[in-house]
Amino acid sequence: MLTIDLSDEQIITMFEQLPEARRERLLNHFVVARNPYPEEGEWTIESVPGDERMDAETFAAVREGIEQIQSGQGYSLEEADDRVAASLAEWARTRGRKV
Repeated sequence: MLTIDLSDEQIITMFEQLPEARRERLLNHFVVARNPYPEEGEWTIESVPGDERMDAETFAAVREGIEQIQSGQGYSLEEADDRVAASLAEWARTRGRKV
């Protein structure tokens, strides 16, 4: 489990940088809960039980991205696309698949 402290604006910025289809997949993979629903404060992100599509490597990448946004190290859409493409190419290469 990962606990982070993000403002609503930071969360909105994070999701706006993602393509629409990726936003939907991410929301389907995760349950985002706030307790007791503060304006800003602690968010807890947990993998949905039984959802094997979100492996530990992907979860770690999401956590790294969130930490970068928290520290003000966000990427432009072009940079994000390049990083995702490079990550997918590396994933395919290390598993013996062609990109």
